[in-house]
Amino acid sequence: MRSKNRRGVPVIFMLALCLLLSGLLLAGSGPGCAKKKPVRGVDDNGNTWRYDKKTKTLTFSGKGVVTKDSRKGNEIICEYECWENEIRKVVFKNGIKGIEMLSAYIDKADEIIMADSITKVGSSAIMSSSNCRKIRFSKNLREVGHLSIDCSSCQEVNLPDSIVKMDWRPFDFSKKLRKIHIPRRLQEIPPEFLDGASGLTHIKIPSSVKIIRDEAFAKTSIEKITLPENVEELGGSLPGDENVVYFNGIFYKCKKLREITIKSRKITKVKENAFRGIGKKVVIYVPKGKGKEYRTLFRKKGALSPKVRVVEKG
Repeated sequence: MRSKNRRGVPVIFMLALCLLLSGLLLAGSGPGCAKKKPVRGVDDNGNTWRYDKKTKTLTFSGKGVVTKDSRKGNEIICEYECWENEIRKVVFKNGIKGIEMLSAYIDKADEIIMADSITKVGSSAIMSSSNCRKIRFSKNLREVGHLSIDCSSCQEVNLPDSIVKMDWRPFDFSKKLRKIHIPRRLQEIPPEFLDGASGLTHIKIPSSVKIIRDEAFAKTSIEKITLPENVEELGGSLPGDENVVYFNGIFYKCKKLREITIKSRKITKVKENAFRGIGKKVVIYVPKGKGKEYRTLFRKKGALSPKVRVVEKG
């Protein structure tokens, strides 16, 4: 015989009902997930955000750096997290100075638009946004941090010429990438610059570049590449990260690479393993009169295989 409460309702039914109600209450008690989802708010830096449910657009306005929504003690609370699975477009309006650590809160966005007031995109600014196929960069962007933007769904990336500094592995690319514009003011190409871009077949390095770090073009599908006239240093880590030892070269696992043309006569520094992993069929063309010097430098310092030919080209 089943036990009953005073009104004759089975105890097991009452317990199930209580559990159901508790689950519903907990589901709506997370950060920013109240019964009525907020459509606007203010972050710790005084910037405002607004979500348009009709256009599925998240817009940031203000004069500061956009970061995670707000902080209470040690707990980070992001109110627009409620719309995380619905956001399709993110707009940073004029006045916003930078973006950082938004991470996965906008990871379903298809399009990202940056106002020209933005000068810095920090580490993990817009990561895990693997659906994003269109990115409009600020024309005044100067600095890009580590893993700052997920470009893994982009076939073309047009980086603004205003960029002068990039941290190691600044973007997340994939084999979908077919074309990239490297900024014409950039002097240093960072380690793992094109990591993941195995479908990229052509790279044009601007004449402004003086330093090319380890694994900068690793695993791409390039067949030929030209190192311009102002290159002075090859390989190694970023300044301040000298303790990070790379065991792979600039062109590591570039399986289709057949020709490297070096126009610079200024190369004096070649770091350990800079040429490691280059196929034996690759030919390196160097300026006339630099054959012996570069051949010795590349093999002694950069671990270039003796089977790789270094040929002078007038």
